[in-house]
Amino acid sequence: CSIGTYKSTISNNQRCEPCPLNSYTKDKGASSCLCNDGFFRLNTSLSKSACIGSPIEPQNVTVDDIDQASVKISWKQPIETSNDIVYRIECNHLIEGRSVPCESYISYYPNRTFINSTSVQILGLDADTNYNVEVYAEQLSTHLLSKSVDLSFTTKRPIPKLIRDINVRRISLNTILITWSSNDFDLYQIRYWPFIDEHHKSLVTLLHNNFTLITTSDNYKFQLRGRTRFGWSLYTHEKVLSLSSILSDEHFLTSAKLTNMSAKITENKNILLVGPLIILILLVTVIILAIVYSKKKRSCRLKTASDCESLDYQKRQG
Repeated sequence: CSIGTYKSTISNNQRCEPCPLNSYTKDKGASSCLCNDGFFRLNTSLSKSACIGSPIEPQNVTVDDIDQASVKISWKQPIETSNDIVYRIECNHLIEGRSVPCESYISYYPNRTFINSTSVQILGLDADTNYNVEVYAEQLSTHLLSKSVDLSFTTKRPIPKLIRDINVRRISLNTILITWSSNDFDLYQIRYWPFIDEHHKSLVTLLHNNFTLITTSDNYKFQLRGRTRFGWSLYTHEKVLSLSSILSDEHFLTSAKLTNMSAKITENKNILLVGPLIILILLVTVIILAIVYSKKKRSCRLKTASDCESLDYQKRQG
């Protein structure tokens, strides 16, 4: 067979076949074709199958907008791209020169994977922190990934303002209320996690200066930050929330007892008020019936005897 063709078996009856898509032969008389650089076969045992390549990586990956807590990244789709291409993001932040995956509480809009558009917004970042993102193209039909395109950026410095007057109190057996002063902030974020597991942090965005935590666990840590029209503040220092110490708060226990006693007293008062009222209603009803009966009897005496006998006869017939 000539260059560019092959014959899988040595037989005079078999014709030479042209090499499949994205493959070639180096010499004459080849029994199979080699894949071009950057291409491969999903099943290497099928010499007749075409060679496929990874998707083309995203083009011109740039930062469109950034503040202390979020970033918007966009890119361009290559001209020669199939219709089943989506994109995915990998996020890392740099700590003392080491690249560490971004925290699980960080959110991505519209998604982190299977992105159908050419932009993504990453929310929940730390202020004044170095990050690195990798953007991939992925082909849905083969699940092949392109080469990554790396982009590094640093979030903006926080505004010189902190959340203050943080107060923690228990409002029920398993409910903790955290409050703080608003101080011109229009949005808040609280980051909290179990005391013994800093890798399972949760992040909640709040419109009001309070947060209710329902839990049966013992110890937590939490941090708060707020946003003004100038940007986000720095997180407060880590604060320890110990449920056991709150449960032993005598002020709370006394308040709870007083509340229960007040509820019982109110209930007893209601019973004392309702009982006499029912008796009064029954008494009035009996008096009214007695008066009506007395009037009828008096009226009957004033009538003739025959009339009364007629009335008695009608009653007996009834």
